[in-house]
Amino acid sequence: MNLNDKTKKVTETAIITALMTILVIIGLFVMPIAIILFPVPYIILGVRHDVKYGLISIIGSGILLTILVDITVGIFITLLLGFLSVGLSYMIRKKFKTYQIITGGIVISIVSVIITINIIAYITGISVVGQVESYFAEMIKVAQEVGLPNSQTELLKNRIETAKLTIPSTMIIFSIFNTYINYWVSVAILRRLGHNIPKIPKFKYFRLPGNVVTGSLVIILCTSLIWYLQILYYKTIAINVMSLLMFIFFIQGISVIMYLLDKTKLNRVLKVFIIIFAMLYVPIIGIVGFIDAIFDFRKLRKNI
Repeated sequence: MNLNDKTKKVTETAIITALMTILVIIGLFVMPIAIILFPVPYIILGVRHDVKYGLISIIGSGILLTILVDITVGIFITLLLGFLSVGLSYMIRKKFKTYQIITGGIVISIVSVIITINIIAYITGISVVGQVESYFAEMIKVAQEVGLPNSQTELLKNRIETAKLTIPSTMIIFSIFNTYINYWVSVAILRRLGHNIPKIPKFKYFRLPGNVVTGSLVIILCTSLIWYLQILYYKTIAINVMSLLMFIFFIQGISVIMYLLDKTKLNRVLKVFIIIFAMLYVPIIGIVGFIDAIFDFRKLRKNI
C-alpha cells in the first residue's frame, strides 16, 4: 500500500466518522427512524477499503456520541448497529452468497440486540423490558382516567399483555428488516460506485425454502404439545412462534402480490397503494404466502 492510498483511506475514515456522528445527533431529534440506516456508510467503507477501517470509524463515532450526547447512545450505535456493519462488510468482501449474508446478518443483529439491551441495563440499572412495562402501565392509567369503558380497558390490557409476550419475536423481526434494508441499500450504492457485487434478486422473486411448510407444521405440532403440557413459558413460546411463522409467510405473500402486480399494466403509484393496502391484512396475506409455499404459483422452483 503506497502512502497516498493509505492517506486516502484514513481521510475517508475520518470524514465518515465525523459526518455520521453529526447525522446521528440530528437524527435523534429530527427523524430517529433514519438511524436504522446508520450502518450503510460503514459497510461501504469496509467493503471499499478494509473491514478494519469501518470498525475504526464505528468506534470513533461511538466515542464521540458518548462524549457529545450520552453513553447509552454511544453504546447503542457502536454495538447494536456496529456489529452488523462489520459483519456485512466482511461477508460482502469475502463474496458470500446473498442468502448467507442475510442469514449471517440476521444472527449478528439478534445477538447485537441482546448484548446491547443487557449492557445498557447494567449501566443504567433500567431494563428495556421494565421500561416497556412502565409505558404500557401508563397507557392503561390514561385510559382509565379518560373514562374508557371497562370492556375496552380489558381489551386494551389483553392487547398490551400480548404485546409484552411478543417482545422476542419483535426483536427477531426487527433484526430481519434491519439486515435486509442495510444490505440492500449498501449493495445498491456499491454497485453504483463500480464494485462488482452480485445484484440482489428482486423481491417479487422471493420465496421460502421448499421444506418450509413441512418444517412449519412440525414446529406448530411441537408448540401445541408444549401448550398442552403447559411447559415453562408455554404461552410466550406459542405466541412468538405463531408471530414469526405468520411474519415469514406474510413476507412471501407480499412477494406474490408484487409478482402479480408486475404482470399488470397498472401505474407505479397504484401498485404501491395496493401493496400498502395489502399490508393491513396480515393474516390474509400470510395465508396467500402459505398457499404459494405449497403450490408454487409463480413456478420459481423449476428455475433453480
